[in-house]
Order: sequence, then structure tokens, then C-alpha cells
Amino acid sequence: MAIENVYSYLEYLALTVDQLADAVIEREEESAVYEARLLEMSEALAAAQSMARPSDVNIQEIIDQAEARIQLAEARAAKAEEKAEELAIQLKAAKQQKKTKFDPQIDLFAAPSAPAPAPIPTKSNKVANDENALILAKKLDSTIDKVQKLIREARA
Repeated sequence: MAIENVYSYLEYLALTVDQLADAVIEREEESAVYEARLLEMSEALAAAQSMARPSDVNIQEIIDQAEARIQLAEARAAKAEEKAEELAIQLKAAKQQKKTKFDPQIDLFAAPSAPAPAPIPTKSNKVANDENALILAKKLDSTIDKVQKLIREARA
């Protein structure tokens, strides 16, 4: 029985050694995979670091360019405001010239520029009233024409 026990013990040891060998091979494969990953990651890190240095410079350049654009835009805005003010002044001047270009407003209640014809003394009061009515009608007609002219000018 001792020999049978030794054989079974040896079989057990052989099986255990095989299992240990398989485990060692698995560990070596895993470590090879981890080493490959580590190598890839270190290469990626080195690439990222090499890209990070120029990008810091690029970021500063971008910031400088943006600041220059802002200053240029502010200068253009200031010029545009100045031009708008100049145009507003020119517009006001043009409006004033347009106002002075038109005839000054005529005083409707001023004395007539042409004297009214003298009434004929031989006619009766009725004739004088008729003449006064005609004079007033002419003044009214003239006034209406002037008002219509002013309305047309105001529309234009």
C-alpha cells in the first residue's frame, strides 16, 4: 500500500505541478499584456506631453490673437460711432437747409401787400358790402391755397 500511496501522491504532485505551470503561463501572458498596455500608455503619455507643450504656446497665441481682434473691433466701433455722429450732424444741417430753402411762413393775418381797390363812392352800401365780400372771398381763397401748399410740403 505504501507504493500505491506514493504513486497516487506522485500523480497528485504531477497534476499540481501542471496546474502551477499553467498558472505561471497565464500570469506571464497577463504580464505581457499589461506590459504592452503600459508601453502603449507611456507612448500615449509622451505624445500627449509633447503635444501639451506646443498647445500651451498655441493657447497663448490664440489668446493674443483674440485680444488683438477685440481691440480692432473696439476701434472699428469707435470709428462707426464717430461716423454716425457726423452723419447725424449732417442730417440736422440738411434739414435746417431744407427748412430755410422753403419760403418763410406767410403771416395770414398781416396787412395785404397790395392795397384793396377803393370802393366806388357812387354806389350804395350794398355795392360796398358786395365788394368787401369779394375781397374777403379772395383773401379766404388765397389763405386756403396757402394752407394746401403747406400741407403738400409737409407731406413731402
